[in-house]
Amino acid sequence: MKSRCTSRLLPDVARLFEVELEFHELRALGAEEIRYDVVKREFEFSHDDAEGLKDKVSFLASIDGKRTLISEVIELWAPVVKEWYDNFWLHFLFPFKAMVKPLTARAMINICSRGRERLKVLDPFCGSGTFLVEGMVLGHDVYGVDVMPAYVVLSETKLDFFHTRKPSSFDDMDERMRKIIAAYGEVLSEKSRKQRVSERIEEVLESFALRDKIISKLELGRHEVRVGDARELEFDDEFFDVIVTSPPYNVAHNYF
Repeated sequence: MKSRCTSRLLPDVARLFEVELEFHELRALGAEEIRYDVVKREFEFSHDDAEGLKDKVSFLASIDGKRTLISEVIELWAPVVKEWYDNFWLHFLFPFKAMVKPLTARAMINICSRGRERLKVLDPFCGSGTFLVEGMVLGHDVYGVDVMPAYVVLSETKLDFFHTRKPSSFDDMDERMRKIIAAYGEVLSEKSRKQRVSERIEEVLESFALRDKIISKLELGRHEVRVGDARELEFDDEFFDVIVTSPPYNVAHNYF
């Protein structure tokens, strides 16, 4: 039986497209009679499993006064995040060009999956792995393809973050992670390089500690990332349930 629910937006949600995405996400996840109060920044809707909804939604801070999982994650990473409020997990590891916002990726996956569990999700232009990370955290088995080997390594490193042991120092980190942090230093000015690289190392180490506080609440899917051409995918027909991506910008961004 569906009950009437009231939910509040995350405090940092300020863009109209985010509110619209949340409307479509709620509808895709089974909510009905959805209304949005622009003054109170609240959604009202009917749903038969408000408790289960709390672990899936992307832009909501609470449902019927109970905190959502994503609001817990954002609060945990708030002392670590420097660039923007939803830069949690290891989304911040390297400043990837034209990276889709993590909460946008999360909402798009929910909209496409329509509440179905453990789907096979493909991102054929996976880049830095934002869709892959958010899909895996939502419990789906994610597959990524990118023509650039460096981007595949970046995606794999962010995904493996959820499965590998917590390092005690930079030297104790996985070799791929050390190389990515070193590459991050190379895109900075020489004046700020030493300080920012040192800060990035601390941010990563802190993120491992934060991961351990929240990991028990996650039901992670599997992941596979490979180098390849999206025009010639080496998968069987109808292998995937969902394909979701942010396509490359061609010459609009200098990815190299």
